Amino acid sequence: MRILIIHNNQAMIKALAGALKGQNYIIDLASDGQIGWELGQTYNYDLIVLDAVLPEIDGVALCRQLRKKYATTPILLLTDSDRSSQVSSAGADEYITKPFDWSEILARIRYWLHQRRVAKAQVLSWGQLSLNPANCQVTYGGKPVSLRPKEYSLLELFLRSSDRILNCDLILEQLWAYNEYPGEQAVRAHIKGLRQQLRKVDAGNIIETVYGLGYRLKPQAQLANSHLETNPQNSSLSSNLQQALAISWQELKQDTLKQVAILKQATQQLLNSGEIDSSLQAEAINEAHKLAGLSGTFGFSQASNLARKIEELLEQSSSLNQETVALCQNWTEKIEQELKYSQPSLPKFTKSNSENNLEDTFTQNNSGKMKVLVVDDDPNILHTIKNLLNTQGMETTTLENPCFFWEVLEKSSPDLVILDVKMPFFDGIEICKLIRKHTEWAKLPVLFLTRYDNTETVQNVFEVGADDFITKPFIGTELVTRIIARIERNRFLRGIRPVNLFNSLESLQTQQGT
Repeated sequence: MRILIIHNNQAMIKALAGALKGQNYIIDLASDGQIGWELGQTYNYDLIVLDAVLPEIDGVALCRQLRKKYATTPILLLTDSDRSSQVSSAGADEYITKPFDWSEILARIRYWLHQRRVAKAQVLSWGQLSLNPANCQVTYGGKPVSLRPKEYSLLELFLRSSDRILNCDLILEQLWAYNEYPGEQAVRAHIKGLRQQLRKVDAGNIIETVYGLGYRLKPQAQLANSHLETNPQNSSLSSNLQQALAISWQELKQDTLKQVAILKQATQQLLNSGEIDSSLQAEAINEAHKLAGLSGTFGFSQASNLARKIEELLEQSSSLNQETVALCQNWTEKIEQELKYSQPSLPKFTKSNSENNLEDTFTQNNSGKMKVLVVDDDPNILHTIKNLLNTQGMETTTLENPCFFWEVLEKSSPDLVILDVKMPFFDGIEICKLIRKHTEWAKLPVLFLTRYDNTETVQNVFEVGADDFITKPFIGTELVTRIIARIERNRFLRGIRPVNLFNSLESLQTQQGT
C-alpha cells in the first residue's frame, strides 16, 4: 500500500516513514504543499497524512484539493489545536492534535490502512493462484507461497493489472517511492525471485516476458490448454479439431499445389533468363507467404520452412545467382513432394507438466453462439479457420478483402475479430487502430494471426490495442481455446456468471450435434 506524508518538519516525517517502512508500505515524503500536490496528482495513494500548516500551499487548502481526486482515500490532518470545524470543511477523515503521542498516530494510521485494506480485500486469483489482500496470504492450488515484501507487492500489481503488459518503468513507479528509483535491474531481480518462489509450488511460468514490451500474467487460455491434454472429458475437443483439419486439407490440397506451381514457374523463369517478370515475382512472393502459414498449420513443417525461405529469396531476386536459384527450385520440388505424397501430421498443443493441474474458469453466454469475424487475404486460411470454429459450434464470418471490413462488421456483429497484419489495401494494424477509436466497437476483442513475429511487429500490434497474438503456422487447439478465452473474458467483464470453459465447449458441441 502507498502512503503520502506531507510535513515541513524533516525529522518528524523521516521518523514516521521509518516506523511505517517495516510494514511493507511504500512511503512518499513531501516537505511543502506544492510538492505534496504534485505527488498527489502523479500517484495513487491508500492513505495521506498532512500537516495543517504548510509552506507553498496551506495544509487545509491542500486537503480540500486532494479530496477532489481521492474520494474514498483516508486523509489524516495534523493540527496544533482542536479545529473540528476546519477539519470538517477540509474533507479530512480524522484530525490528530499536536503534540501527539507516537503510539497514537501509528495506531490511527494502522486503523485507516486496515479499513482501506478491507475495502480492497476481494481475493485476487489467476487460475489456481490466489492472493488475499486482507491477510496478505498467497496460495497456489491450496499450497502456501512464501514471498518477500516486494515480491508480494509485485504479484499483487500483476493480479490487479491482469489485462495489461507492465514495463519496468511502470513497475518502478508503482512499487518504489519517487525518491528511491533503483533502476530496471531491480525489477528484473524481483521478478526472478517471484518466479522462483512460484516454481517451488509447481506454479510454472505464470509471469511471462513479452519481448520488447515488458511482463504480463500468462494468458489463461494458454494455461487452460494443458487441461486439454490431461482431462479425459476434454479429449473430444482435440479430436474434433483434428478431424476438422483433416477434412480441410482434403478440400484445400489441390489449391495448395497450385500455389506450388506458381513458385515453380517463378524459379524456372529465373533459371532461364536470370530475371523475373515483376508481376510474377509479386504473385510468387504472395503465394510463398501464404503457403508457409497454411502448410505448417497442417503439420507439413518442412514445406512451411522452405516456403518461407523461398519468399525471402524472391524478395531479393535482383541479387540472386544461378546457384541460389537452382537451390530455390530444389526447395520447390521438395515442397511439392511433401504436399503430394505425405499425410498431414496434425500438431498437438501441449504444455509442461508443471501446468497440468490448472483448473480454469470462464463464463458462458446465454444469448447463443459465439460469433467470430476472420479477416485475411488468404482464402485457404479463411476456409481452414472457418471449419475449425464451426466444429466448435461458433458462427464464423470470413472476409478476404479488408475494404469491406466495416460493412461486414456491422452486419455480423461478432464477439471477436481475427486480423492478419499485412493485407492488400488496409493492413490489420490500421484496422485495429480504427476499431479502438470507434465508440461502439472500442472494447471488441481483437486477435492477430500472422506470420510476422519480429519484435517491432509484436510491439506495434499491442500498441494499437490488440488483445492477443498468434503466429502462423498455428495450432488448432491453441487458436480455438484462445479465441474462447478472449470472448469469455470480455463477457465476464460484463458480469456474466463463471462456468468451466470446457463444460461450455461441451454444451456448445451438444447444441450443434457435434
